[in-house]
Amino acid sequence: MLRSLGISAERIPWRLMIIGVIVGLATPWIYFTVLGLSLEDITKIGAVPVVISSLLIITRLILQGLRFYFFLKGSRVNFNPRISECIVVRVGSEFVASTSLSYIGDELVRTGYLMSRGLDSGKALWVSYSETFYDVFMGTSITIAAAIYVLMNKDSTLASILLLISLPILIFYLSIFFSALSGRDGSHLLDWFLNKTNHSSLLGRIINWLAETYRSFSSSLKFYHSHPNNRVIIINIILTVILAIIYGLTVFVIYSASGIRLEFYESLMAAYSGVALGVLPITLGGSGTTELGVSLFIHSLRGDWAGSAVIAWRLSTHVTTLIVSFISLVVSLPILVKRRGLNPKSSKARS
Repeated sequence: MLRSLGISAERIPWRLMIIGVIVGLATPWIYFTVLGLSLEDITKIGAVPVVISSLLIITRLILQGLRFYFFLKGSRVNFNPRISECIVVRVGSEFVASTSLSYIGDELVRTGYLMSRGLDSGKALWVSYSETFYDVFMGTSITIAAAIYVLMNKDSTLASILLLISLPILIFYLSIFFSALSGRDGSHLLDWFLNKTNHSSLLGRIINWLAETYRSFSSSLKFYHSHPNNRVIIINIILTVILAIIYGLTVFVIYSASGIRLEFYESLMAAYSGVALGVLPITLGGSGTTELGVSLFIHSLRGDWAGSAVIAWRLSTHVTTLIVSFISLVVSLPILVKRRGLNPKSSKARS
């Protein structure tokens, strides 16, 4: 059923992602125009900070793949995950995240991969949700701290925006967690809808699939909660903290090179203020809104938009992610096809 709904490793929305790439690459030129910058303003920052920031992002992508591997080990999946494969698939999913709606596209890619390895939809969604939950909890916590920080700086407008975005997201993910852990609300409501519909109809089959997926998701959460692998949980928490620190360092390196003096914790809060605006379903992959969030936070503290810095940061983070993740996505596609037993040569022979 999940594949019939369009969620599969092979049915990646390439056209939508191409649009996302175009929008993402066009963003720096929009900033050039709006802020009245020149290429010389960007080059003043220097190549070294941009390279350092790019290397930090690449390191972050690899660590995300490593964390994905530990999530699979801790979830006791029915296959033996390989570190290299997990890293390639996880990094490749970031290309979809960067060119589609945040917290949706990349999770679907990872879910499709896990289903191709034999996991049912509920278990696969549970693993994808778990990893996202760590990021959401860490990100919203830092964003809430950033909101309090700018509120102390007498910027109630930005503080309100950050809180209005981060709090609902945190509450939503917590509600899913506790609802699935109790196993009541979701499955009972879906069963009620199922009893009111024709089981053989398309709507009935969809509701039945949702109910089965929710029960599998809930049972996976309960098992994970009742049989925790403390070592894996600690490793995942440590990796999530390191991922946040690295992201903050990218802002710190670029803005320090541009002459904007920031404490590291301010850089960290600036980075996640950008993430908060980037998750809004306004542009594909948060193109432009992420940089706007960073700029608004730093302008609130220092009174400087630092246009050259935000463009350099965009190039060193977003563009680097696009290049590395696209290569990983291309490499991971044959792995996904092979795992499902769809040999490309045999597929051509059938056609």
